Amino acid sequence: MRISIKDLSDENIDDVFSICSIKYSDNPLVKRGIEIKRNWMKKMLNKGICVTKVGYANGKPIAQLLYYPEREIPYVPNPRKEVLKINCVYNPFPKFQKLGIAKRLVRS
Repeated sequence: MRISIKDLSDENIDDVFSICSIKYSDNPLVKRGIEIKRNWMKKMLNKGICVTKVGYANGKPIAQLLYYPEREIPYVPNPRKEVLKINCVYNPFPKFQKLGIAKRLVRS
């Protein structure tokens, strides 16, 4: 099995949603949330800020790490430039759990 980690890009943004939202994709509230999150991610990418890493097994998206610079959090009064907030590490596929993918996401 070939495991790879990629930074978020315009080319793989849909992979993020295939990992975390696929089973709820018919729900209108989830659809709206995906739209909001996609717009935010694109805004961060346009600023040159990567906010997600995607883990792949044999080219299939299977896990993600969502993070962002503390300075991008509007409610933090004195954000530190060097701090990243990890929001989520997610691997919903039992077949690909306990293989060290989350550890690789964090280390990358």
